[in-house]
Amino acid sequence: MSLQNKKGFTLIEIIVSLAIFSIVMVLVAGTYISLISASADVRTSTSAVNNVARVLSTMSNDIRNGECLPNQCNGGGSSFTFTNSAVKKVTYTVCSSNQICKSISGVASYALTHTPVIITKLKFVSQKYSSGTTKPIAQQTFVTITIEGSYMLPHQTKALDFYFETTATPSKIYIY
Repeated sequence: MSLQNKKGFTLIEIIVSLAIFSIVMVLVAGTYISLISASADVRTSTSAVNNVARVLSTMSNDIRNGECLPNQCNGGGSSFTFTNSAVKKVTYTVCSSNQICKSISGVASYALTHTPVIITKLKFVSQKYSSGTTKPIAQQTFVTITIEGSYMLPHQTKALDFYFETTATPSKIYIY
């Protein structure tokens, strides 16, 4: 029997093909792991931004459906109190856990935002606009809500910042 008629692979050919296969698999595994990490970061980022946007929407809807009595909702600051549609006093503020908290009629507040969100600034600016100086005078309040903060991604060491702002106007207009 001659060597030309034998079929199969030599040991060297098998070792070389295994080495090439191993290198390709290491590259594929590394890419797959970094894609999973990036996916987790995107999910966290989306969740954090959606949470703050939902809270801002809830706050502005509460203000729109509520009312600012003539001696209420003046000026601005880091907390805001108004009367909601159920005629209860609602206060929004940043609580000690750096979350946006809501209190109804002075009862213990509860957090609306959640980790990994950290609220660094919550600002309300309330302005009253009047129709003029002659009676009857119509007065309406405009409230600008600003939220600043950050959130941490699972595989990062630096926090990402966000900034939201909206204006809400209580639907009730006072005429006097």
